[in-house]
Amino acid sequence: PRNLPVSASIATTDSSLLAHESTDEGIGMVMSFDQIQQAGDISATIVASGMKVALITTIFGIVVAVVLQLFYNFILSKIEHLTSQMEESAITLLDAITKYKQEGGR
Repeated sequence: PRNLPVSASIATTDSSLLAHESTDEGIGMVMSFDQIQQAGDISATIVASGMKVALITTIFGIVVAVVLQLFYNFILSKIEHLTSQMEESAITLLDAITKYKQEGGR
């Protein structure tokens, strides 16, 4: 489980990116349709500029989402490790108290 945060990041990032990608592509497509409306004609140049914006924003969004997901899972794994250590320490303390009481301590 040493690489579990990385695996979890890959698995959870896929679903969250679906909504993000559709939003970014929508921005580029709106720009394309706006340019088509202004030009009054459809040409590959007009459509290509909107598609370029859609692709650039999608790539940027994916990179940011993956980095943030990796960071989140790294922090989460550290918190879980710290919690586990605290639980182990609490059990050790309770065992020591129980042993002390059984040996005749107050």
